[in-house]
Amino acid sequence: MISKRIGGNNIEKLENLLRIDGYIYEKEHLYEINNDIDDKTDIIKVLYQKINLSEYNEFCTFYNYINEHISKEKWEDSISNCRKITEIVLKESALYYSKNIKKDDAEIDYKKPVKVREYLEKTAFFSEDEANIVHYFYKYMSNLGSHPEIALEEQAHFSRVMAVNIVLYTLKKLTSYVTK
Repeated sequence: MISKRIGGNNIEKLENLLRIDGYIYEKEHLYEINNDIDDKTDIIKVLYQKINLSEYNEFCTFYNYINEHISKEKWEDSISNCRKITEIVLKESALYYSKNIKKDDAEIDYKKPVKVREYLEKTAFFSEDEANIVHYFYKYMSNLGSHPEIALEEQAHFSRVMAVNIVLYTLKKLTSYVTK
């Protein structure tokens, strides 16, 4: 048991180092954080094509950039691409939702991510809590991605995990409306 062998602040330091390497130590078990991201990305790609959203190639390009930038230790660039895949999926989901589900043909300025997020919350596509998670994550990515040389490796990995999960959640939610 790690906590018996290492005391005080060293446990927190060890846990932080494990997180940087992509692991979480919890209840005497070591879990890999990023091990399912590629599996989730495969599911995202299937859902994307199933719904037939138009920016599939752009999504794939920016997703590939995320991984490329992480491998080259370009943390800010990776985070910026996490923001791009999130924006693409939210925009395409809002457009599809407006046109095919709500049938309100809302006039949304799709070039402004905040307008897209507001539409998804206003129409109850996202609950208030879900919209807040997306809002604050987007703010987090924007703050890190827009300040060169301050992003850290763990922030890039965190952004990748969060972006993939938000994108997957959004596409699953959109798919649930399509199959009703």
